[in-house]
Amino acid sequence: MGQFSFDNRYCNPDKEKPQIGYLCSYTPIEIIVAAGLQPIKLNTRDEAIKQADGYTHNTMCAYVRQILDIALEGSYDQLAGVIFVNSCDAMRRLHDLWRYYIKTGFTHIIELPRDDTVSKRAFYIKELNTFAQKLEERFSLKITDDNLWGAIRLINQTRRLLLELSRLREGNHYSLRASEIFPIMLASTKSDPARFNEELERYLEEIRKDLSMQDKTRQPRVLITGSIIDRGDIIELMEDFGLSIVAEDLCTGLRGIGQLVAERDDPWEALAERYLERAPCARMKGLEQRLKFIYQLIGDYRVNGVISYSLKFCDPELMFYPFLKADLENKAIPHLHLEGDGTTASLGQLKTRIQAFIEMLTKG
Repeated sequence: MGQFSFDNRYCNPDKEKPQIGYLCSYTPIEIIVAAGLQPIKLNTRDEAIKQADGYTHNTMCAYVRQILDIALEGSYDQLAGVIFVNSCDAMRRLHDLWRYYIKTGFTHIIELPRDDTVSKRAFYIKELNTFAQKLEERFSLKITDDNLWGAIRLINQTRRLLLELSRLREGNHYSLRASEIFPIMLASTKSDPARFNEELERYLEEIRKDLSMQDKTRQPRVLITGSIIDRGDIIELMEDFGLSIVAEDLCTGLRGIGQLVAERDDPWEALAERYLERAPCARMKGLEQRLKFIYQLIGDYRVNGVISYSLKFCDPELMFYPFLKADLENKAIPHLHLEGDGTTASLGQLKTRIQAFIEMLTKG
């Protein structure tokens, strides 16, 4: 794909707007955009923990400890606020530590139901309204329905374009590497949405002009599922080991962008519907819905095998994997489970296992 280039100048936030950090893909970023603020996804780095283990137990989720470590250095002091979601025990503890030790001016945690019922959706709509009211009070602004619809349409367009980019891997017409697609997905979470959409549309037009090129690769096609992966270097290293990653059941991948907000009726109801009905992560109820999404990806992207990557001490994903493993075995789908701390060093230690898995898929 070397002849096509995504202009990284468009992968930047609007620095004229106050920046609001967030961590979870269940964060309703449409409300942040509707408020005239810039959402910024907080990402980890490929380094060992320096300070965070002095503030929380070292058996806490590696993602949470990495984010806390970066925050303790003051790297997030420029943020106007940080939004948390009550998604797991580790994230709740990070919120507690953040309020006490980190000097970000505004913090808020959104309560997220674990499934979608009439009463829980009504509760969640109230949570969304409370979040909007907190932003209005803090930044002296007003979020109107018109503002919210504008933000919904803007973010929906981002998701449409990212899905179109990803779906180019479904067929045989072009060999798209995950290490080229995944950084663009990550860039969408911290860029000015309007400028990002403009550049991604241009990029896709370049690719559409040459869809006659055939996929010549012979590598087995692999789906990756599991805990958050929020850096492109991890995906690139997996490819260097010989994997051909064609789909990502990740909160930073297709699981996070795979459903649009319905542009009809009440915007708050539409937002609640989208976030409660989207492909779920392991903390949600309804394992069958998660499995259904994974098998849809397996079929659409012609997957030969599945790799589950779990962060150490990521309790929800580690609890989900045995169910996934049993179901994959029942369907005779090859799979491999990997566990690491989110650094390339921990992944590098698993190189032999990955290569053995690839060899098994190739022989099969």
